[in-house]
Amino acid sequence: MNQVTSQSPERDRVYQLCRSGFATRKAAETALDRALKSEHTGLDCTEDLTLATYLAEWLHLKEKTLKPTTFARYRDHMHADLIPSFGRLLLTDLRARHITAWSEAELARGRGRTAVYRIGATFSRALGHAVRTRVIAVNPCRYVLLPRPVAPERICWNPTQAAGVSATQPRSLRRSDGRSVRAPAGHRYAAR
Repeated sequence: MNQVTSQSPERDRVYQLCRSGFATRKAAETALDRALKSEHTGLDCTEDLTLATYLAEWLHLKEKTLKPTTFARYRDHMHADLIPSFGRLLLTDLRARHITAWSEAELARGRGRTAVYRIGATFSRALGHAVRTRVIAVNPCRYVLLPRPVAPERICWNPTQAAGVSATQPRSLRRSDGRSVRAPAGHRYAAR
């Protein structure tokens, strides 16, 4: 049985962390090293926590606090992109180079810069929570994310250009007074 003596930050007393039942002496020494490292760094060192497990737990925590649309977007990012790409990695083994390689591969595959940025921002937010809860020391996404995509410059039409576009729209998208109505894409009143 190995013991670690520690000062509890919540209480003003010293306590002993005791664990037993290890299969081998090597396993006990590894657990002791992990406990000492955790005590030294102040981090909750869970060596076997995979990113898939952590991201699923984080998403479950966020379900009640996020708006439904934001939660749906986060869930899609997790299940479609992040867990398949990083899920088998241990949380403590994730490095900036993994995230850089992923983002470059996604861009090379033809994904849009905005999509990659948003998925990376979701990943960064999840890992930021891991830092705040003392599971990891540093957020690997912090210096890796792509810069925010710049929206293209919008050009305002003059009245003649606007009238030309209005005349080419289907009748279902025009008001009774002849002015056009802009229906969002996918909306039930959009042109079919």
